[in-house]
Formats: sequence, structure tokens, C-alpha cells
Amino acid sequence: MRNIRTLLIILIPALMGGFYANCTDKDSVGPNSNVPPETHLFLQFSDTLQLPGETVSMQVLYWYGDDPDGEVIGFEYKWDYDSAWIFTTDVMDTFFVPIAQPKDTFIFQIRAIDDKDMRDPTPDRLSFPVRNSPPSVFFPIDFVQRYSRREYNCFSYFSIGWSSSDPDGDATITNFDWFLADSSYRPWDSTTVDSIYWNSSFLDPANWQHLDSLTTKKIFNDLQPGSYRLFLRCRDVADAYSNIIYYPDTVAGSAWNVMPVRGSVLFVDDDQFASNVDSLIPISLANMYGPDGFSTWVTIARISYYPRDIEETLKLFDKIIWHGGSYPHFRDAGDAITSYIAAGKHLLVFSTQRAAGDTTLYPFLPVDSIRTPNIGVSFWADKVDSCSVGQIPDGYPDTLTSLGVQRMGDATGISPGSPPGLIPRPVDALYTLRGMYSGIIDTIAVRYPAFSSGPAQVVYFAAPVYLCSSQIGGLLEYILEEEFR
Repeated sequence: MRNIRTLLIILIPALMGGFYANCTDKDSVGPNSNVPPETHLFLQFSDTLQLPGETVSMQVLYWYGDDPDGEVIGFEYKWDYDSAWIFTTDVMDTFFVPIAQPKDTFIFQIRAIDDKDMRDPTPDRLSFPVRNSPPSVFFPIDFVQRYSRREYNCFSYFSIGWSSSDPDGDATITNFDWFLADSSYRPWDSTTVDSIYWNSSFLDPANWQHLDSLTTKKIFNDLQPGSYRLFLRCRDVADAYSNIIYYPDTVAGSAWNVMPVRGSVLFVDDDQFASNVDSLIPISLANMYGPDGFSTWVTIARISYYPRDIEETLKLFDKIIWHGGSYPHFRDAGDAITSYIAAGKHLLVFSTQRAAGDTTLYPFLPVDSIRTPNIGVSFWADKVDSCSVGQIPDGYPDTLTSLGVQRMGDATGISPGSPPGLIPRPVDALYTLRGMYSGIIDTIAVRYPAFSSGPAQVVYFAAPVYLCSSQIGGLLEYILEEEFR
């Protein structure tokens, strides 16, 4: 019995010591230690069920993390071309790897971070063999539809713009190349790009002019007379070229013609309904200045796509005769015309506007109202004199004091308005309408500025030129040489 008691006395402390030792180990290893989080990374495949292997530079990556003894508060990732880890709380992102050669391999790593600031010691990773994708370049769609497939005429100034994109990221586009050729140039040989056969020498980079990647417009300001075709392409950082676009395209009838600047007077033919009568203006100008003393710009189908082109074209001349008919391009050219007049130059307009009360068409002329006079079929346009300033000098036809015209439905009556800030001086009526039996009823032509302010800068007729066809030669000479003196 004593032996048993002695054994218990020996064993109990030993067992208690062992139990205490076990409890001590469990406390130090279990509850007080943090288990690192785990990271899981995966790739979204494209709609074409792209399998792992060679891919493009744009990658959409997804990831998540789990922590058995806490929670994940964020992630850190990096690419092999960058030594710095980047923190994020997102669980997906789109990346463009900076490919700089036809093929390359990139490695992406990501690691989760838990609420005790412990990072996954074994980051998840993916390797991407990437191929470069060529860029693309294109003209604005409305420019292509309105200009590239039809004839267009201009003088020495011409602008053309474009846009571009690259599946590898637009920032990978390094430059644009352009090539200006004669319109008869037809690229043709055995090298195929976009199903078009291009001459091999034509594709030689040495034959192209280069622009930097930020330039999306080319401005020609010293074009010589001729017929042209412009070719354009771009290149990316991996030396891949885009498709080649060209203006105008090769559809039959399309042309881009550059006309010479002759003289200081420009006739703008903008009337689609009176082309036969429009010949009277060039004939009259040829009698006044000689056949090479003036220029003609036909804008019936279209005026310049870029407003700056209109402004720069008008600046080439000191006097402009604009025959707009019933559907002129004044709304497109309004800003350019206003700048032209502000520079102190001269504008003679024959035009009508059928929308009653629409005065926004004339930012260069203060107009109070526009309407159709109700005076029947025939009428007279009487010259308005103000002392001796507005009188027609000797040597001009007497008919200029009273223009006999018909077809009143083709003209509009206008009333001068208060000068806006852009046009600081008032206007005067130049010709007023007189019905056969009803007397003076409306204004058909105005001049700016008023007689008392000196020579005119603008003379506006609210009628097409054929209404004054019988006196057009003398009328042009009087306005260009006397009113615009």
C-alpha cells in the first residue's frame, strides 16, 4: 500500500508536468500564430475560346484570396518588367503589356495580404507569350462619304484629319506616315495589304514623310496646282504598319484638284440651279480684269470639310463675289466670312433664304428680319442714294438706278438690324423693292457699313444673280470698283 501511494506521489506530479508542458506548447503554436493567406489567379478567355499560348497584349486578369484565420484586405501585383509591387483592393483589371517587338513573353505575379499584414509567401503567377497586333488608321466616316468618293476642288490650302487605334494600346503607336502622289498613281504589284496590291517601292519607309504619334491632322498650305491623292498609314512600337488609307479613294469620278490662285478677286459658285446664268459673272469679271485676273471656286456640291480651310481660302483674295442661290453654304462658312470681313476685305453676295425670320445665317451682317415680299410677279429694285456718296458715277448704265427683275418668288426681303458687337457699325439699304403698282415695300440689297462711314465692305443682295442678269456686268463693276473702292 505504501508502494502504491509512493508511485502515485511520483506519477501525479509527472503527469501534471506533462499536461502543463502540452498546454504551454499548444498556446504558443496555435492561437497566437497567423497563417498566411492564399492567392488564386486566373485568366479570362476570349469569345473565340482562346487556349493558353500565344496571345495579344491586352489581358483581363481575375484573382481572389482566402485566409483561414482572418480576412484578406488587399493584393499586391507586379509584372516582370517592373520591380515594384503595386497595391490594389480590386479583384480584376485589364492590362496592356508593353510589347516592343513582334513576339515577347511577360510574367504576372500577385499575392494576397491579410488583416495582420502578412503576405502570401508563394504569389500566384501566369506567363503570357504575347504577339504584337498591328494598328489601324481611318478617316472620319462623314469625310469619306462626302469627300473621298466625289470630286473636290481647292486652292493652295487643304487640311485632312484622321483617327487611329491599336489593340495593344493606342500609346504604342509611334508615328504616322503620309505620301502625296499624283492622282493618276495606282499602287500595283505583288505586295498585298488589306487585299489591295501595293507597289513594293511604294511601301518603302524611305519614300514616306513622317509625323509624330500625337499628330492627327496634316495641313498643306502651299500646294501647287495639280490633281493629287494622299496616302496615310501608322506604325507601332514593334515596327508593325497599319492598313493604308487614301484620299480620294479609287472610285471612278473621285478627284482632288488644286487650282491656281489667279488675281485678287474670287467668284464662289454656290448655286446649283443657275449654272448657265452663273457664266455671266465670269464673263463680266474677264472683261474687267482679264481671263487670268480672277479665280473661281465651285462649292455647289460641298464646301471645305474643315472650317479653317474656308477661312484660309478666303484670305487669299481681297474681293469675293458669292452667288449662293437658294441653298448656299453660308451657315458652314459664316465664321470664316466674319473673320474675312473683320480683316477689312470685301464681300458681294447674291443669295436667298427661304426660312422666314432666320437671321442666324448672317453672322457677318446685322439683319432684323427676312421675309418674302408680297408684290406679285414683276417688280423694280430702286437704287437708294444718300447725298452724293450713294450716287452712281457717270459712265455706268442708267439701268443700275432701277433694276427691272421678275420671279419675285426667288427673292426675299430683308430689314437691316441693330449692329451686334461683331459688326459695330450700322448698315444702309442699297436697293429697295417697288411693285409695279404698290410703290416701295421692302429692301432687296444692303451695304455695310452705312454710306456715312465710307466705302462698303459687304454688299448683300437677297436674290440670285439671274434676277439682275440684264445689268449684271455694270452692277458688278459698280460694286467692285465704286462701293468697294
